[in-house]
Amino acid sequence: MPTSTFPVLLGLVFVLIGKHCFSQTEDSIRYFDENYHPITKETFDQKRYFGGTFIGIRGDSIHHTILAYRKIRGTIANKSSLDSLLADATNTRIDPEKPIVVIYYPGKDNCNSTGTTNRKKFGKQYDRLEKRIDRIQKSHIFYIYKDKEGLYDRYDGFKTWIADPQGIFEKTFFSRHYPCSSEVVISPSGKFISSRGESDLMDIIQMIKDLKE
Repeated sequence: MPTSTFPVLLGLVFVLIGKHCFSQTEDSIRYFDENYHPITKETFDQKRYFGGTFIGIRGDSIHHTILAYRKIRGTIANKSSLDSLLADATNTRIDPEKPIVVIYYPGKDNCNSTGTTNRKKFGKQYDRLEKRIDRIQKSHIFYIYKDKEGLYDRYDGFKTWIADPQGIFEKTFFSRHYPCSSEVVISPSGKFISSRGESDLMDIIQMIKDLKE
């Protein structure tokens, strides 16, 4: 056998092994709805990629993928406790008659740590958002993080970010890691709309309008 043939055959072996491993990885992924009931990949793909109602997130295993609703509506029972925690964490008096708007950073992930958008651009987006919110309804606006890794690389937008006080926003609204960032608007009566992961900041404007009392 000519000696030049051996590297070619060796390379082919590695390619075949790589394809086999990739196929095994693809086949090992299991899909679930938000209540952790199994669903098919076809159902996941059909709902995930059409209409923008759902988002795919990691489950309890690296081989589990959950089809989660992007927006959730509800009412919290502990509005006064949340106000108190925010007041202590920010040294701010919380007016119970004003809505609370939170931009939530979950920690570094592929969605919020790639791309070319810089801190100044995020800062301008936040400034525009705050002005538009103010025109609709005077509100308390907070920037909160669960894990600050990667936050100050580009994503902070020159805003003051605080750690999630006693993890209340994670426990109440963002129990899993939703990629990029998330938002929640809470009305004075405790009604809320949360937008979980990969959302447009300007969605907050409509959320405020929908909850305006």
